[in-house]
Amino acid sequence: MRVPVNVGDIFGKWTVLAGSDLRGNERYYACQCSCGTITMVRKSTLVADKSGCQKCAPNVRRTTHGKTRCFEFNVWTAMKRRCLYTKHIHYELYGGRGITIDPTWMNFEQFYRDMKTCPYGKAGSLERLDPNKGYAPDNCKWILRTEQSKNRRNVPMYEGLTLPDLADKLGVKYTTLKRRIAAGWPKEKWGLTPKQLGTRK
Repeated sequence: MRVPVNVGDIFGKWTVLAGSDLRGNERYYACQCSCGTITMVRKSTLVADKSGCQKCAPNVRRTTHGKTRCFEFNVWTAMKRRCLYTKHIHYELYGGRGITIDPTWMNFEQFYRDMKTCPYGKAGSLERLDPNKGYAPDNCKWILRTEQSKNRRNVPMYEGLTLPDLADKLGVKYTTLKRRIAAGWPKEKWGLTPKQLGTRK
């Protein structure tokens, strides 16, 4: 079975940064290992070997954090995508306006050591204390998603949430919600599906 590879995809310790480069009969992708190493990785290696770069691979059994399915790892992955990948639907609200990530946090183990387990479980969210600064140990804390800070001068709030968070809550795409609000749709229709709408507005 063919495995699709897109920018922003995660394969074990690898995160895909750029599209493919054809070399002979093999496709290579610019990828970043969780340790921060950036290199070209052959597709067959990328989808089959999740142990990371040569520096990490020999120590994979000793260093694997075993948390690739946990909430904190998903938050870390989402943070990187919002800030680093220009094609991400939320990029303009994060990386696009200069929100950066502390270099040490490119490694999940260090992020987890600094932030530890979210005390609110899946109801939590990673909050930046100063919304105009990046993701870093001294600027982040865990907070209940329902208590997301309203002090976000450069990020417009809707119903007490950022547009991306509201889109997640309503279950619609960010771009769809953005178009609906810009077009002046009433609030009760923001989260409707095409089937519920019946016809296009």
